[in-house]
Parts: sequence; structure tokens; C-alpha cells
Amino acid sequence: MIYYGAIAGNGSTRQQLLPFRVPLHPPDGIVHHLRLAQHRLRPQQHAQHERQAGPDHYSARAALKNNATLNSQYRLDMEYMKRRMEHRVERLQKKCAEHRLNEPKHNYKPKAWEYLIQPEYHLVWCNVFKAASTSWMYNFNLMAGYTPQFLRKTKDVPLQLARQKYPRPSVEKLKQAINESISFIIVRHPFERLVSAYKDKIQYALPNSHHHKLGNRIIQKYRKTVNGK
Repeated sequence: MIYYGAIAGNGSTRQQLLPFRVPLHPPDGIVHHLRLAQHRLRPQQHAQHERQAGPDHYSARAALKNNATLNSQYRLDMEYMKRRMEHRVERLQKKCAEHRLNEPKHNYKPKAWEYLIQPEYHLVWCNVFKAASTSWMYNFNLMAGYTPQFLRKTKDVPLQLARQKYPRPSVEKLKQAINESISFIIVRHPFERLVSAYKDKIQYALPNSHHHKLGNRIIQKYRKTVNGK
């Protein structure tokens, strides 16, 4: 569990945000890089707990026993993550060199449209939709001053709320903010993003919404019929 907080200029903690649990998705074939930390009650604690529990407790306890990892959590192997991040940086530098994006003569300008700049917390986030964008939009809205209660009840789109607090920056303002902040981007496999977007916008679209009507038009135009149906 990680607690995010802002540090003021004098070093004091300004605000402590909601706890954020690190999601772990180890790549296929990677083993022994994550340690499984078991959390078991001591035998005497088990006996005392059973004496205090009612008769309905035993069926629930049996169900819990069938899932050995229910009360377990993965502990991150920081050395492995360090090597993995270093490998990603090397690959990024290699690809930039292949496409000559690291040459000054190209005068590459970033697309500042999707960035959110949080000056108080010194954070710059490049938003990529369908790549943890909902979670981080929520975090940035919290840092902007919206309460969790308001964010749960509001009908407004999180992005619209965020843009009321974080106007779309210019390239000049973005460059200045990056020099004074921690900048980050979250990426995801493009096919996973595509499937996630389809499920979110088409498969589970709200009835009579724009995306629901769009999905029906796509089906009528492209889906082959069987026996006229």
C-alpha cells in the first residue's frame, strides 16, 4: 500500500491522499521475481477465533481455506523492477535513435494537448486513454480539490472536471513544467486498449446512448446475417 502526499516548499507534508495499492501484473514466464507473503493466524488465534464465532462461521471459513491466496499479497522485487525499467529506457533510446527523434535538427515539439500539469504537487501526466486513465484522472481530480464524495455522485465526465482545473497547456508551458516536475506516462498494449475501448464504449454502452446507437449501426452494416436474421 502506498500513500501519496504532497510536500510543501518547507518540507512539511501538505496533504495526504487516499491510499493507492500497487497493481502487479507480472509478464508471462517471469517467475521467482515476486515473493508471495503469506499472512496466517497463529494456531492459538485460530482456536480463539473459532470459539467466538457463530455456527455460520464454519462454512465461510471452509470457503476461505479453499483459496490459499485470499489473505496473501505480492511483494514487489525492487531489483527486478529496477532492471526492467532500465531495459525500457534503453529500448526507448534505441527506438528514438532509429527514427532520428533524438537529433536536435528535427526540433520535435510534443503534443501538449493531452498533458495535465499539477503545479502544487509538481506532477506532469501525459494522459493515454484506456491505460489507467480513469484511475489517474480520479487522482488528479482529488489533487485539484474535488472530494471523493463529490466524484462518486457527480454525473459529469471526469475529464471535463479535470480540464476545469487543468487547462490544456501550450508547448512552452509544458516544457517549463517538465523541468520543474516529475513527468510520467502509463502505457498499455495497443490491442488491450482496443478491446477495452470496445467493451467500454460498445459492448456495455448505456441504452439509447450515442455509442449504443453507433454499435447498432456498425452491426447492421458489417455483421453477416444467417437465415435472414
